[in-house]
Amino acid sequence: MVSRATNAYRIYDLKCTANDSYWRQTLGQLIFYDIALTHYLDLGSPPEKLGFIQPKCKEQVLEISIGADERNAMMARIISMAHNMWRREWEATKASHCSMCEVKSSCPAHQPKSLLLDERGRKRASF
Repeated sequence: MVSRATNAYRIYDLKCTANDSYWRQTLGQLIFYDIALTHYLDLGSPPEKLGFIQPKCKEQVLEISIGADERNAMMARIISMAHNMWRREWEATKASHCSMCEVKSSCPAHQPKSLLLDERGRKRASF
């Protein structure tokens, strides 16, 4: 979500969870939005504010400070992923960088090996 006032703008990401710590898992997504919107919309400079709108949490509007280091780290990850895609290297593998990954829980390399498909085609863990 982008709002503009004069030449300034802000980016907020809506999260519909009651988990007060969930924003930590999606911070990479917010940094990606920051980079993508700034460049795609040719806004010239980073947003004056970034944050999460999380109506079910104690802190309903959580503003985050993101600096050049975080943006540069995300750009390096985007470029690395693009290179892997061009080389058709799709296989997810566990590596040392996994400990810093914000989307590790969605990565195929970190999924339980004993997932089964239920009658509706959904993946379920066997017990």
